[in-house]
Amino acid sequence: MLTVFASALLLLALAWGAYWLWRRGVDRDVAEGGRAEHARLAELDARGAAARAEAARLTGLPEADAVAALFALRRGVLKVLNAEGFKAQLARVPDREALLGLAASDEAGAVGTDEALARRAERLTGLRREEAAALLAELHKAARGAKAPRAALAERAPGADRDASLALAMGRQLDLARQSPLLEGTDEAAFTKAYARVETPRFPAYALVAVTAFVLGTPVMLGVLGAVSSLFGAPDTGQAAMALQLGEGGTANVARRVSTEELQHVLEGWSGFYYFFGFLAFWILILVAVMRRYHARTPGLLREEVSRSR
Repeated sequence: MLTVFASALLLLALAWGAYWLWRRGVDRDVAEGGRAEHARLAELDARGAAARAEAARLTGLPEADAVAALFALRRGVLKVLNAEGFKAQLARVPDREALLGLAASDEAGAVGTDEALARRAERLTGLRREEAAALLAELHKAARGAKAPRAALAERAPGADRDASLALAMGRQLDLARQSPLLEGTDEAAFTKAYARVETPRFPAYALVAVTAFVLGTPVMLGVLGAVSSLFGAPDTGQAAMALQLGEGGTANVARRVSTEELQHVLEGWSGFYYFFGFLAFWILILVAVMRRYHARTPGLLREEVSRSR
């Protein structure tokens, strides 16, 4: 038994060593990924701030009001486009916001003569060049002809540059302007820690903890089960077997059909009941405790973790 326990401890030590080596590589990769993600999000936050500033400059409104006014303009123009039969076509294009932003800009009017613009329309729509150029021209005409939404913007912001505001409203930059900055008040080190909490695999460590608890708790559990077995088992199985055979009732009738030695072996085997169900309960308790801890400490989304780190 001692040899088995020593072998289990050796295998457990090797498993923790392998986990430590694996975790070093994971931590390095996660740290690199966190720095790259921080740089990407910092760029998006900067683009969002620039879009909000541009919206305020074009409309003459405060940033929040400017973004709301441009989104109202977008909804109005999309309503006009859907009414004119563009809904199905826009649903099939790969990048609707980029296409609508291009269609609302001044340069879209030159799609029939500009080769680079025609190739760009082809890429944004996923159509052949002639079909893409025709769709872009129709969208440009329909967006510029959406009088009611543009008049509503002019009423809300009389000094607005309506052409440039339309291009910003229909493009992808406005979506960035609407999002709150993720990295505001968070430095790179804090963001990397939050990113590591979200992206680092957690299950291998908890699985090793469960196995370790089982291996180290096995000797203690054997002692407890041995005490329970001696406490509740018959002190002398020979006398207990004879008492069963000499007794009265159905149990004694069954016991008389076997020899005293065979009945004694049966009574001794009852101690296995305590060991089997005792170890089963021990395993279940370990798994329940580990999994409750695992789920209780499960991180949320990256945005939530960054917000908590502030």
